[in-house]
Amino acid sequence: MDSAYKEFVAYCRRKGAHVDEIENIESTGGPVDVFARKVYDMCYAQIKKEDDRRVNALLVSALITACPQVITESSTLNPFVKPFMELLRCEENLTVTRHALNSLPVLFRMTSLKKPSPHAKMLKQIVTNLTSCENCFPQDFEL
Repeated sequence: MDSAYKEFVAYCRRKGAHVDEIENIESTGGPVDVFARKVYDMCYAQIKKEDDRRVNALLVSALITACPQVITESSTLNPFVKPFMELLRCEENLTVTRHALNSLPVLFRMTSLKKPSPHAKMLKQIVTNLTSCENCFPQDFEL
């Protein structure tokens, strides 16, 4: 049971559970199954947040691809841009990323009609999100 628990904790750490939170749970004492349940609950919350982010980005991507005029009819771009920016922060699934980012050119094309143009702000946010991902650009990496 101990090696299975360690493997599960390693999986949870890969999914975003913090080491100090896991150590805090383990320091309370008790059986391994109680630790596993608490770590599972913590990991589940993180995975749910990731899945919600993916669904939002894919939904906006599908909407933009199927009905691009919705952008010009909207008074604000935030509901369309925010899911992409959240996805860019550090999405590990390349299929999801490619699918969602394929609609970015449509988004840029449709927003070119807006005054003032939001392109500079969008590009700045894209670059910031891409370079803030520690998997792509480690902290000791210099541009």
